[in-house]
Amino acid sequence: MANSTREIRRRVRSVKSIRQITRAMELVAAAKMQRAVAAVQQSRRYANLAWGMLRSITVGMDFRSHPLLASRPRQRLLLILLASNRGLAGGFNTRITDAAREYMNEQKNQTPTLEIETVSLGKKGRDDLLKHGHKLVAEFERSERAITSADVAPLVKMIFQDYEAGKYDVAAVAYTDFVSMLKQEPRVKEILPLTTRDSKLGSVYAETLDKEEALDKAEGYWQHLFEPDLETVLAATIPRLLEVQLYQALLESVASEHAARMMAMRNASDAAVDLIDDLTLTYNQLRQSSITSELAEISAGRLALGV
Repeated sequence: MANSTREIRRRVRSVKSIRQITRAMELVAAAKMQRAVAAVQQSRRYANLAWGMLRSITVGMDFRSHPLLASRPRQRLLLILLASNRGLAGGFNTRITDAAREYMNEQKNQTPTLEIETVSLGKKGRDDLLKHGHKLVAEFERSERAITSADVAPLVKMIFQDYEAGKYDVAAVAYTDFVSMLKQEPRVKEILPLTTRDSKLGSVYAETLDKEEALDKAEGYWQHLFEPDLETVLAATIPRLLEVQLYQALLESVASEHAARMMAMRNASDAAVDLIDDLTLTYNQLRQSSITSELAEISAGRLALGV
């Protein structure tokens, strides 16, 4: 009995110590999430304006005339996977890696001869791609500090150069869309060739684009004059728009990761409280049983002695 109660007390102390750690991690994740969500909300406005500009300058344009806008036969695909460097974030990494594999399988089923190569941003994504035997052509480190557009600049440069050189026919990014603190949705978005349809990361409502395009035409946006010419404007604009897409996707993923980690640590803390209550109840029951047995032994001894 003594050993049992001592073991329970030891377990209670251990669980309380773990709860302190998970509670601290929850608070840290909550603070990081607030900053990340603020960055997401600010960047969404910029991203939406950027895509509105692309939509307005390409109204009535023949997309086949530009290599970054024209669709090609799908022979080679590049998938960029955005995941985290660390675990303890619930199902955050599992959901996005599952979504990425599902997308690649779908594309492979549609085009059996399709060649797929991958790029990872985040150690967990890299580990999953290698584990499942996918061809990893590049790996980029994901910074743990505040995210800036400089974090995606090397990746954008590589994608842009390889796509222009004809190394890939399609480029897609797998990321996690931040919807709310309680909801994060894994998503795969094709970013090359560029399209004005379904282009808003973080606030993708394709059904509204028909109305927006009709409004653009009604307001005469297609009558823009370009200096020196449209091709030069697009050559300067499109690389920046690609950077906007990847930067927005990374911000969405970071905010989603912190939200998932905060909820995972909160659930762990709540589970620790429940376990402490159960252990305390068991301890009290054992102590009560021990005291009752001791009292019974004392009473029996007194009766035997005739006291």
